[in-house]
Amino acid sequence: MMGNWRSNFLFLGLLMLFQSSICLDSVFGQQTYKTATGIISFNAAKTAIEPIQAKNSQVKVAFRPSDGALVGLLKVSDFVFPNALMQEHFNENYMESEQYPTASFEAKIDDLDNLLANETKVKGVFNIHGIKKELFIPITLIKKGEGFELKSNFKLLLKDFKIKVPSLMFYKIAEVVDVVLNARLTKVEQ
Repeated sequence: MMGNWRSNFLFLGLLMLFQSSICLDSVFGQQTYKTATGIISFNAAKTAIEPIQAKNSQVKVAFRPSDGALVGLLKVSDFVFPNALMQEHFNENYMESEQYPTASFEAKIDDLDNLLANETKVKGVFNIHGIKKELFIPITLIKKGEGFELKSNFKLLLKDFKIKVPSLMFYKIAEVVDVVLNARLTKVEQ
């Protein structure tokens, strides 16, 4: 229960940074789009012999087109693996999810008109495993009715976030992890 409270509090804090003021948003007509059911998955297998992959379907994402602000937050322990032992090792040995319960991403999309329906690289700050790292990632943002569809495929280096792989597992776990994000963002009613 405490971890859920912390992740909601952190998301609220990110959203408050993201939204300079609720009153100003109303006055200036800034619209926000969000979801709490974005899907992120990763593949960390070095070979196809033993798949090391997981999926998290509870990713929170918020986007404000007026200034291009984009934030994402996930609870690390919400990743689901094919077997319980992998999930336990992921949370306890690699991600240390009790100590680092959340991971986040913050970016500013400067050229929204060029981005819509085209893949572009966006510079943002990842906060994973207690380490902040500025990276460029490719994203595609498609206007869908009253909302947006956000897609991204990118790679993360474990060493960038001081995630250590034991020598015994070195031949199974890749140093570079393939990540896929999909989120359907809907308009937040003011």
